[in-house]
Amino acid sequence: MDKEGSTAPRGSATERKAPESGPPPLPDEAAVLATSDGVVSFGPVVGGKQTVTVTDEYTGQSVDHPVPKDRTLVVVEGEPIRQGDQITEGPSIGETATPYKSEGGSIKRFFKRFFGWLLILVALVGGWVLQHYGFAAIREMRQLERIPHVDAIAVVEGEVAMNGIASDEGEMVPGHYTDRRSYYLYWKKEEYVEDDDDGHWVTRASGTEYAKSFMMIDSTGEVSVSLESLITNGHHPELGLDYRRRSGDFRYSEYRLDPGDEVFVFAKAVATEGTPEDSQTPPYQIEFDDEGA
Repeated sequence: MDKEGSTAPRGSATERKAPESGPPPLPDEAAVLATSDGVVSFGPVVGGKQTVTVTDEYTGQSVDHPVPKDRTLVVVEGEPIRQGDQITEGPSIGETATPYKSEGGSIKRFFKRFFGWLLILVALVGGWVLQHYGFAAIREMRQLERIPHVDAIAVVEGEVAMNGIASDEGEMVPGHYTDRRSYYLYWKKEEYVEDDDDGHWVTRASGTEYAKSFMMIDSTGEVSVSLESLITNGHHPELGLDYRRRSGDFRYSEYRLDPGDEVFVFAKAVATEGTPEDSQTPPYQIEFDDEGA
């Protein structure tokens, strides 16, 4: 203690010198932080606060930051800054800084939560789709298991599942790019197109032709299969590629059901109009309805 009775030497940290004008900022007063990325500009003074505007160079969107006039700015006109950078002096972290940080940080939290819920929604929808189609596939498999595989000689009216070979007789259609005749033909013309990532094939023309029916035979006999009922119900045979030729940027393909091809059908057998005495007409024909395969 000195002679004047003071408790601390002059100039010590506990002594506060009176300011010349205006109250000084408290040492623990947090800095004003930018809430967006952009370029700094200064606006008018409103209500004793200097307006510091941060403008995004790409979108043109501006965010105003009201700053008390007694605060010391650490940015200049035209300076680019990022979200979270200091606009005034002061500690970056503190209770006073929390509102400023929260204002900018809330956007990040929003998107984190949004994408989190979005991922959960996608997972739920994806699970439902897989479950739905998985059950549909299981149901179809069980339905196939319940339907006995029969030979041509044992076909009766109702649902049947059978294997056979497309016989070489009856009405056929000519090929589009070949001379090969078949019961069903799907053809298409494609062009190879370059793009930024890689090239891909684009279908420029396509078409389908088919006979109304064909005979399927096995070791016990034969049965007529209606292609017309299959097509009119929006279905088509599952076929592999039978012909392809490329010329320049174009390629030409045919997918066919040819005589001699192995065939599996799961559909309904219906009685034909032929009489038992008419040995040329099989007593049943395989037809496809909306549930046919």
